[in-house]
Amino acid sequence: MKYSRGLHARHWWFIGIGVLFGILSILFSALPVQASATGETSDGAHAVAVEATGTVVADFDDENGQPIAGHPEAWIMRDVGSKYTWNPPVIPGYTYKGLAPGSAPVTGVITNNVQFIKFVYTKGTVTKGTVTTSFVDDHGKTLQPPMSTTANTGTPYTTTPAVIAGYTFKGLAPHSAPAAGQYTDGTLQVTYVYTKNAPVVKNGQVVTKYVDQNGRPLHAATDISGKVGTDYTTTPLAIAGYDKPQLATGSAPTTGKFSTKTQTVTFVYQKIVTPPVIQYGSVDVQYVDTQGKAIHEPAMSQGVVGMDYTADQLAIPGYTFKQLAPGSAAGRGTYVNGALTVTYVYEKTVTPPVVQNGTVHIQYVDAQGHAIHPSETTQGIVGTVYNTNPLTIAGYTFKQMAAVSATANGIYQGTPQTVTYVYTKTIMPAKSGEVIVQYEDDQGHMLRQDIDTIGKVNSPYATKRLGIQGYTFEEMAPDSAPVDGKYQLGEQIVTYVYRETDQGGKTSDTAGQNNNDAAGQDSQNAHSRPSQPSMIQYMDSTSTMGSVGLANTPETVAQGGLTAGQAAVQLPQTGKIAAQLPQTGETAGWTSVLLTVLGAMLSGSVVVTQRKRHD
Repeated sequence: MKYSRGLHARHWWFIGIGVLFGILSILFSALPVQASATGETSDGAHAVAVEATGTVVADFDDENGQPIAGHPEAWIMRDVGSKYTWNPPVIPGYTYKGLAPGSAPVTGVITNNVQFIKFVYTKGTVTKGTVTTSFVDDHGKTLQPPMSTTANTGTPYTTTPAVIAGYTFKGLAPHSAPAAGQYTDGTLQVTYVYTKNAPVVKNGQVVTKYVDQNGRPLHAATDISGKVGTDYTTTPLAIAGYDKPQLATGSAPTTGKFSTKTQTVTFVYQKIVTPPVIQYGSVDVQYVDTQGKAIHEPAMSQGVVGMDYTADQLAIPGYTFKQLAPGSAAGRGTYVNGALTVTYVYEKTVTPPVVQNGTVHIQYVDAQGHAIHPSETTQGIVGTVYNTNPLTIAGYTFKQMAAVSATANGIYQGTPQTVTYVYTKTIMPAKSGEVIVQYEDDQGHMLRQDIDTIGKVNSPYATKRLGIQGYTFEEMAPDSAPVDGKYQLGEQIVTYVYRETDQGGKTSDTAGQNNNDAAGQDSQNAHSRPSQPSMIQYMDSTSTMGSVGLANTPETVAQGGLTAGQAAVQLPQTGKIAAQLPQTGETAGWTSVLLTVLGAMLSGSVVVTQRKRHD
């Protein structure tokens, strides 16, 4: 694409006006200034405080870099740090193609430097494209009706996955169009794929208590659990010395259904009053495997009926306790008139075979032992073969294995081994510079291989922010070279710093990856050196003060709300109007206002000079 390098006649006219008002500005600077809105000079007089402003200029060119008739360049001026958005206007007889190389982005932040947005159009009839977004499961079944949008080709579009109950977003289909891009002729199909969520099974619990009339426990409580909605049944225990129990007031029923809340069945026993007779009971403790085979000598104890007993659960080598056998008495309770049997069931402990793994660390260093590429680690069963190879690393040439390095190919051993490849720095041609792009986490650890380029001194270079799985870009390192610039003698290092993504919740890595190129382009454009403006317009806070050799601005300037025929820039506003000056200083006050306007118009000549230098 070609762009004119010469200055148009209107540019020279601006330079002449700027020089004239520069001379007037010097003459008026000698006049005393008694008062103005804010500020004070060293001699006690007041000065006007003007906030810093920046400019964004828009060009509308054809594919040959020539301005489109009826659509001259336009611009906006706002406070530095404020945001701007400038969408490409529709030009009859032309189709918007995109931004020219080196263009500022259509959305960004006002800076001290002039930024240039270069819209490129192709002559011809405007065509339209369609983007259809579908939502399907793993088998291609439609989960909700698709959505379609239509716009002029070249116009950007963005789609997002929908939230669908019972499903989890998985990613884009293999042949899907990207989630964001530009409308093209025809129809683009964006397909989001979802996975059906597994059903959630909930269990309920029923606790059974055995107490006397005073609420004191007579037996250890038992509990059962089951799937919510299924039936449960509880039965009272026979406790020596007590009558058949009744349900306590407020007790859950003896039969019912499991629910999400814990239910408690309480049996209340009444002690039988009889002449004191000492009775004895016994407890037989057995230890068996899951097949009912004895794995330890049984134990037995005796005691007075009503007294407490404890049946020890033993630790048996080679076995793990599983449960009490069905129908077994509790491990702790009271002796009854008769014999109780406590049966502990154990499972055989399965010990997996021991597999010993070996580790090989692979390092890539320069002659001084500094890492020039992320190290790698491989593992394998001891006695098996491992293989490594030197990598091709930009800016370096493989020289040899380190003296203490393990062999490139060998056998995994019981102790870690380290293979170290040593490289030498590639000698740069005379009058050349080198740019090294590093990608690190916030602890300074290398996340991927450096990108090393060499170019002729003063020739331009551009770097790119890459998407790294599991990490999110955070900032440029404080000592980083610019992301875009020119080669210099020696070495420049550009360092992108990333922060590890929180893995507690799922981060949409797919979405980050899909937008990586666009994000990288925005980063590149934001640091490109723009050309300079060739036309300046001004407007005060209440009315248009004047336009010098200006054509109408585009139909609409996004966000600014300006329409055709209006000035596309407004002087900074502080929300205050300068106070009425004393009568003795009115002439000097207007002089200050005039100097401000003249200084702003003089900046036009500087902008034109910058534009010429850029072109």
